[in-house]
Parts: sequence; C-alpha cells; structure tokens
Amino acid sequence: MVVAMKGWSPVATTAVESTPPGKLVGATLSCMEVELHTKNADKEAQDSAQTTQYALFLFGGDDADGKQTNALHVFYLQEKRWVVPRTLGSAPARRSRHTATVVSGEVSGGSKGQLLLVFGGVGASNAMSMLDPATMEWSLPPTRSKEVKATKSKKKKGSKDDATSASTQLPCPRFGHSAATFEQTLYVFGGQDHKGPLGELYALKLPESPMEWSCCEVGGYPPPPAANHACAVVRDHLLLICGDDSWEGHLWAARLRGPLTWFRSAVSEFPLLGVQRHSAAAFVTPRPHRREEVLVFGGVIGRDIVDIFMTLDTRTWEETEAVLPQERWKEVEARLKAKGLEEHEINQHKTDWQVRAATRCQLPHLSRISSASHPASHPASPASLIRTK
Repeated sequence: MVVAMKGWSPVATTAVESTPPGKLVGATLSCMEVELHTKNADKEAQDSAQTTQYALFLFGGDDADGKQTNALHVFYLQEKRWVVPRTLGSAPARRSRHTATVVSGEVSGGSKGQLLLVFGGVGASNAMSMLDPATMEWSLPPTRSKEVKATKSKKKKGSKDDATSASTQLPCPRFGHSAATFEQTLYVFGGQDHKGPLGELYALKLPESPMEWSCCEVGGYPPPPAANHACAVVRDHLLLICGDDSWEGHLWAARLRGPLTWFRSAVSEFPLLGVQRHSAAAFVTPRPHRREEVLVFGGVIGRDIVDIFMTLDTRTWEETEAVLPQERWKEVEARLKAKGLEEHEINQHKTDWQVRAATRCQLPHLSRISSASHPASHPASPASLIRTK
C-alpha cells in the first residue's frame, strides 16, 4: 500500500510575540490539549466559543553547542506562535535522549486531565518528572518499587542464618529508551546505561499512590537489549521498531492484554536496517475508511541523517497456530544464569522451553509514504510475528 501525501513544508509562525527555540537534537515533542488564549474578548464570549486548542511541548535536548538543556518551549497550533512559558515547581534536570509521554486520566499526584511524564535521558536520574499543562507546574510524583518476596540464598560458612535478598523493581537511570502508555500503565523498554544496552520491560502503575514500578515478567521470545529504537501501542501490543544489527531485521511486540508475551517477526526483511533514533506513532484514520497504522519517520543510519517516512497498516494482523523455530536453549540458559536463578529453577525453565508452542501473527506491508519530494518505492516484504509460550 502506498499513501500519497502533498509533501513537507515549513510550519508558519507568528513573528509577533513568538520565541522560537534554537537548534536542538535529542529533544522530545509532545502534543497536548490546552486552554485557548483569547484576547480582547469578554468571559461570556469565551465561555460560548471554543475554549481549548492543541499545543506542542518541546523539552530538553542538546543545543547547537552540544550542551544539554532543560528548556520548555510550547507551540500553540491555533495561534501559530512559540512561547517560553513561566513554569512553577522544580524543573527537571538538563537532559537529552529522554522520553516525554502524554498520559490521560487519573494519575497519582496530578489532575485528571492530560499530563506529561518525563523520564530518563543522558545526565538524568531514574526519577519521574511531571508537568501539568493547565498550571504549567512541574512536580516530582512519588514512586516506589513493587514489593517482591525475598529469596533465600545458600547458607554461607560462618553465618548464623540464611541470607535473604530481594531484587529491585526500579529501572536504573537510562537514555535512548522508549516509553508508551496502555490502560493507565506506562511501559518503558530498553535504553542504555554506562554498562551498555538494556533489555528489560518495566511498568509504572499510574493511579497507584505512590506510583509503583515493576520489572515485567514476559513470556515468549524476548528481544535483544536495544537503545535508540522506537515504540508505539497498537492493537493492544507494544510494537518495537529497531534497526540494530542484533535484531537482524525483525520486529518485536509485547502483548499487553492478558499474560504479557513477547512476539518476534518471522520474516526479517526490514527496510530500515541500521536506523537509530527514529520516531514512531500509532494513528487511526477516521471513518468510514478506518485504518489503524504505525508511522515511522527519520533517524540516523551510520553518520547519515535520513528522512525516511513509512507506514505499517495493521488491519490484517491475524494469528494462526504453527510450529516455529524456538530460541536456542543455550541462549535461554545464559540469560537465566545472568539473573542468578538456582539450578532447580533453571531446570524447570528448560522443561517449559522444551514444550513450547508457537503462534504466528501475520503483519501487512511496511510501505514508504509518498510525498512531493520523496516518490513512492516498492512496498517492503510483509512481516509476521511469532509468539512462543
């Protein structure tokens, strides 16, 4: 499928009372609904007319000199002007390559409207920052680790009692990760710390007070650790799009409804091999031609900045039972040993691994979007997703 578009063009801005940002890289851009600013209008006129508009919130990033910033710029779409708002509270530390996720509904420590959650980034801790666009106030919502049962370790010589330990459920500081929300839960995958790429999936329960972090136990074939990838929530799945060589052209997805389960694409013909720091977003076209798709744009391949614009139409996503290749046991065993599991626990995992079944999920074409400056290319080969129980 090829989607025709009119092409790219600069966004017009109002020169009067507009403060545009400078050059930035590694910043985040988030769209939120805010109060409409009206001038020379009485309150009755404001109450009877439109009262809200959409605005783009640009936060953080590295400036033209390579220095990290924590500046907040807001572009009001209807007014077509940039504003540096006066904020309250304690602003997040300077950072880049972080995530800024828009959440709606009830959130611990915040209002019931839309909120912006900023997490991670180069130079940042693992604390969560929250912005309320209605009041332009930053806050640090309290978070905690999910309580887990302590595990008994082997008795050491000279000790009186068996030692106990409990693994932390808090994500470490990271950058280059991805984040998205599903049913009042913020999911964070991967990223990188000072030791290298990360591969865990974390969940933050937003209505909890304080909000509760947990490291997800996900069945199936897990993706390799990855940073500088992109994600989007589509069809109750967290779809991960990564061009790293270790992914070998596959896509991965985590089923979020029911038991958490990893899927992996069976076909490794991915047109964006080597791409990093790209962006992805789920989009549903309005009726009558309702279509759910994932849009992917830009990124870096090697030292080249690319403006690739592609779409993945998910209407024909389907599942059929099949017997498919499994993850090799030595890979599973190495991962379990790295987690510190006991021998009997590893043996149980081996038994489960030996009897796994698989489910194939067929994905449609990933196609380049045509614009005036970028003619359409031939659609990429279809991808499919595998789940192992």
